[in-house]
Amino acid sequence: MDIAVSADRPLSEDRLLEAGAELSTLLDRPVDVLDLFSTEGLILYKIMTGHIRIKIDTKMPAALSKRTGA
Repeated sequence: MDIAVSADRPLSEDRLLEAGAELSTLLDRPVDVLDLFSTEGLILYKIMTGHIRIKIDTKMPAALSKRTGA
């Protein structure tokens, strides 16, 4: 399972790995956590257009779309 998160600043690789490990334990399945703040291009486009959103800031899609290349 892939989960994308957004914070007000980039998340460290250690924090992303820690969050992925915690979620993997809770969900009993492998989880990869991606940081929307530091993701761009095709992967960001796929995240923003083809996945289930649990919670989203209404200003975020416009700001992120500039980085997707779309």
